[in-house]
Amino acid sequence: MSALNRIVWPIIREYRPQLILVSLGFDAHMLDNIANLRLSLNTYAHVFKELRDIIGMVRGVVFVLEGGYNYDTLIRGSRLLINIMNNKDTEVDEDVIQTEPRILARVNSVIKDVINVQRNYWNLT
Repeated sequence: MSALNRIVWPIIREYRPQLILVSLGFDAHMLDNIANLRLSLNTYAHVFKELRDIIGMVRGVVFVLEGGYNYDTLIRGSRLLINIMNNKDTEVDEDVIQTEPRILARVNSVIKDVINVQRNYWNLT
């Protein structure tokens, strides 16, 4: 969430694009063996809700499903997205799992690096 709150949302608010294209991958989900982020559908739901709230600032949002290899997660995650975008907040019956500390440390390091570069172009704190 840190990358979204510290980089993506501020840039969207400052730039005010007409269209947002979301490359949506469920491969960061905890049941998918490709990534080690171990996100839950609760995390995806939070991101979807934040994006839904920003949609009023733009003319449209396009979602492109591009990743995820766990069939159940793809079904449940896609259904969750559709429900939230239609203002039907849905409860997610899934435990939240912590990302491994070494992975989280690397993610935070990359976020800092991105902020340092993008600070030259955007008002990021």
